[in-house]
Amino acid sequence: MPNRAQLITLLILAGCSTGPAAVPLTTPAPSVSPAGAARRSIYQRIPDSVGTYKLTQRGVVRGAPNDSLFRFSDGSRTYVTVLVYDISSGSKVNSDSLKWVVHEGETFKIVQQIRRQRGEISDFSEPVSDTTRMTIGGREVLEHAVIVPTRYANGNVTVEYQMLYLIDGKFFKVRATVPADDFQTSTVHNFSRQLVRNVGTP
Repeated sequence: MPNRAQLITLLILAGCSTGPAAVPLTTPAPSVSPAGAARRSIYQRIPDSVGTYKLTQRGVVRGAPNDSLFRFSDGSRTYVTVLVYDISSGSKVNSDSLKWVVHEGETFKIVQQIRRQRGEISDFSEPVSDTTRMTIGGREVLEHAVIVPTRYANGNVTVEYQMLYLIDGKFFKVRATVPADDFQTSTVHNFSRQLVRNVGTP
């Protein structure tokens, strides 16, 4: 994102810290399936580990049994949840599926408003969002990322991340909560891209 570092610095000075410094992206070589091998589902392609992040849970979303969740941890205070779910008719704003990702991704900002109304957080700073086109497995994949610094009633500040993709006809969402003190060294965005490259390659 052009000038994202400057935007993040301004948000920190305003009272809520936010997203990580740029981290070099290391992309693992795509695996090649043997000729005639059955195509693995998107769920089967989620690895047990990505870099320092280890898969700690596989499950379904409460109240939404068709939605799957996967939790990862790198041993730090960062919480990472991956959600895989169907595309709702409300997200299909037109015939361009790449725009569905942006439409769905922007709802993360609304989620923060709802959290504040419910008293889950006391406030949040202006979200920073960006879209990036990636080529994975010979296909164009759009990443829509949103970073939101949030503050709790006890004064704690966290940085909420959401990276959203469209893979195999499903939304693939990576959400993370990073303590403000850890944002400078956070590799969660790097993790998200490595994970998507793994999952996006059949």
